[in-house]
Amino acid sequence: MTIEALLPLLPLLLILPMAGFLFTALVGRRLGKQAHWVPVGVIFIVWIIAMVAVFNVLTGSAPLIEGSEDLHGYVVGPWTWIPAGGFQTFVMAFTATAAMAGADVKFAYVCGGQPTAVSLLGINTFRLTFDVNPVPDIVALAATPRNDGIMHITGTTGSSAFAVATVNLGIAATVTVKVDNGGAVLPLDLSVCETVPSSGACKNPATPFQTTATIGANATPTFAIFGTARGAIAASPGANRIFVRFSDSNDQVSFGSTSVAVQTE
Repeated sequence: MTIEALLPLLPLLLILPMAGFLFTALVGRRLGKQAHWVPVGVIFIVWIIAMVAVFNVLTGSAPLIEGSEDLHGYVVGPWTWIPAGGFQTFVMAFTATAAMAGADVKFAYVCGGQPTAVSLLGINTFRLTFDVNPVPDIVALAATPRNDGIMHITGTTGSSAFAVATVNLGIAATVTVKVDNGGAVLPLDLSVCETVPSSGACKNPATPFQTTATIGANATPTFAIFGTARGAIAASPGANRIFVRFSDSNDQVSFGSTSVAVQTE
């Protein structure tokens, strides 16, 4: 059901109460002084419930199933209830009208009486790519030694590493794997290699900032990212991060990405 489908019902909702009072005036007296208000009361209650439902839909306060049931999703209004310590899952659906090499889709996160949460690229944004031809679709998941999403480096000249597991849901291709700091200037040298999944050892020596990998359809290659500090890196997860990006050889089409925070201590 959509909002447009409800619009033809609005005149009916306005007519219902008038019909009830008209019924009372013309026919109700025959039912007796007490009984003739029963149909009016029923109609009025139904009208109130219907108006509240329509108001919630038109203002977005209640979710509606949009389109066919194959979407398995909802158009969520301006609020959804998430209890303290709880979580809420959402389904995002996009329809392409033209090719798009890659764009970061931002969402608005607003809590009652609080400012809108800041959009942080790679953290609470969605990377979206449309292509006229089939392309690789890399789902990547990073794992840090402490399982806290942070690469901790001991000292201002120390080193550390983290792993990235992937699965290619698209076609087979040779993919460029790049590591960077997302535009932040950090005293940090980075390198990357593809690893043997069973041992975590590099298949070939790690190379600075990028490598290439031939990834088959449904393949699950793994990678290791190494970082060596050249100075202090503050504990600022929203700003100081290491991004692992998968793209074509020209770095024009994004196939997927993941990231972790980095800090010295």
